[in-house]
Formats: sequence, C-alpha cells, structure tokens
Amino acid sequence: MADLNRLSASLTGLKEIVEADKDTNSVDDDEHQARLEQELEQIRQVNDVTEGVIESLKVTELNLDVRNVLMGAQNADKLLDKWVRILSQTEHTQRLLFNKGWHGATRDDEMQQERERQLEAERRRAQERERERQTREAEERRRREAHEEQRRAKESGLQRRGISKRSVAGSSSVGASSSSSSSGTAGVRKTPAGSARKPPAGTSRTNLRSRPSTIPRPVPRR
Repeated sequence: MADLNRLSASLTGLKEIVEADKDTNSVDDDEHQARLEQELEQIRQVNDVTEGVIESLKVTELNLDVRNVLMGAQNADKLLDKWVRILSQTEHTQRLLFNKGWHGATRDDEMQQERERQLEAERRRAQERERERQTREAEERRRREAHEEQRRAKESGLQRRGISKRSVAGSSSVGASSSSSSSGTAGVRKTPAGSARKPPAGTSRTNLRSRPSTIPRPVPRR
C-alpha cells in the first residue's frame, strides 16, 4: 500500500512538472536543464516504485500458491497428529499413575518378557504336537502299506498254489490213463494163442467178423 502511495505521489509530481514546463515559454537553458533532471529523477522514482509494486505482487502470488497452501495444510495436519499422540500418551500416563496395580516400567518389562516366554513355549509345544502327528501319520501309512503288501503276496501265493495243484492233477490223470493202456496191451500180448476164448455155440464167423476188435492197434510212427 505504501508503494502505491509513493507511485501516485511521483506521478502527480511528474504531471505538475510537465504542466509547468508547458506554461513557461521563455526559460533559459540552465533552468530547462534543471527541470529535465528533475523530471528524470521523478521518472526514476516512478520506476523504483513500480518495481516495488511488482515485487509485492510476486510475493503475494507466491503466498497464495496452491502448493504452498497444500503444504501448509499438511503441516497443520502433522501438527494435529502429534498433538493427538501427546494427549493420548498423557492420558495413558495418567491412568498408569492412578493404577494401584502398576509397579513401574521395570515390572512392565518383566511381565512383557514373561508373556513372550509363554508364547514361545506355546509355539514350541504346538510344533512338537505337529511333529508327533506327522510321525503317527507316517507310521500308520507304513503299516497300511506293509499290510497291503502282505495281502498281495498272500493272494499271489494262493494263485500259484492253485495253478500247481491243477498242473499236478492233470499230470496224474494223464499218467494213470497211460498206465492202464500199457497194462491192457501187455495182458493181451501175454495171453497164449491156445487159450483164446472160443466163440459160443451157434455163433457164425460172420458175426465174429462184424464185431470190433478190443485189442488196441499199434499207432504207426511218422
């Protein structure tokens, strides 16, 4: 505001000098030179005042910058947060001071360490229980696998035993039939020619020829 007043006064003085110069027609050179220097000084003052006004406007613009306003709001917010924390800590301290069961910060540290030790012991017990559970599951799985392996081996042994029995039974039947055939053939060969049965009376040779022979014929070799 002061700069504006100075500017207005300088302009007014410059205007008066110019008007006085117009009204005076007959002046000498020295007076004219003095007036010119006075006008020049007035112009310099006007320039100085104008520069001051411009600087003031720049400072005002800088103060009204949005970034500065935002920064100021953030700083105020931080200060409020600090104040709230201070009030909260003050309230907490006041409650501790009026608490009859509070035995000081050292006792609080000891209680905190005790709680941490209890939590650590509980965590170790939980890990031990988990390891025991995994061990039991692994043992149960091994028992099931062993039982399944025994069952499969037993079934496989029974199957092999059944196949062996069937093979032995087939071999025995084949051997028995071969023995009976050999014994029949040997009996026929050992029978003397004179001891052959005679046909009953009344039987013709034609009927004898039509009956099939019971003597096994030898199989020709190929």
